[in-house]
Parts: sequence; structure tokens; C-alpha cells
Amino acid sequence: MIAITNRIPAFTILNRHDYHTWNNDEDREYRQWYGQTYNGRDYRDYRKLSKKDQRAYWTYRHDHDKDHDHDNDRH
Repeated sequence: MIAITNRIPAFTILNRHDYHTWNNDEDREYRQWYGQTYNGRDYRDYRKLSKKDQRAYWTYRHDHDKDHDHDNDRH
């Protein structure tokens, strides 16, 4: 779920019990994932992705989250 503020995703809420603020860092992570996943395709805003692709992004983020130690389940 995303709260939209002035057409910009402000918060991504409750994905795998993690909370993420959609800020410049999150946007950079998304663009990196998009480029790796859709190599050569024109950029597409997160909000225009299918629900399946949005879930794929959050699975990637959860698996590559630098701020949490998921191996030891410390959040």
C-alpha cells in the first residue's frame, strides 16, 4: 500500500512487515532494480507496475536491504 502525497509515493506500508519511506534512496533502489529487471526497456513509474511486479520489487528490496540483518532477524 502506498500513500500518495502530491502524486509522489510517500510511504510504502506493510510489505513483509517492513516499512519503507519512499525517498531519494528508495527511488534509487527502485531504478536500479528496474534497470536490472527490465534491461533496455523504457523507465516505468512504480505506481504503473502490475501488482505482481510491485511485489517482485519488494521481494528484491527485502532480500537486499542494507539497513537490516535479515539472517539474524534483527530489525
